[in-house]
Amino acid sequence: VLANPIGPTCHKGTSSCFGDTAHQWLFLYQLEQLLAERKSADPETSYTAKLYASGTKRISQKVGEEGVETALAATVHD
Repeated sequence: VLANPIGPTCHKGTSSCFGDTAHQWLFLYQLEQLLAERKSADPETSYTAKLYASGTKRISQKVGEEGVETALAATVHD
């Protein structure tokens, strides 16, 4: 069930009891801007531009590699 409230839903008079959600996902917009900037850079000097030039399959492979590395790093208890 999905509901669209007409007014505040928190007892504090805000739209949420979980803090300011307006900026919660701002980092995704900033990441999108950064990727767009690097995509247009010279592939000889930008690894991101080089990945884009390699195509979607290579980008997907790299994202997968980084995901595995992140998951493994989360298991290290230093």
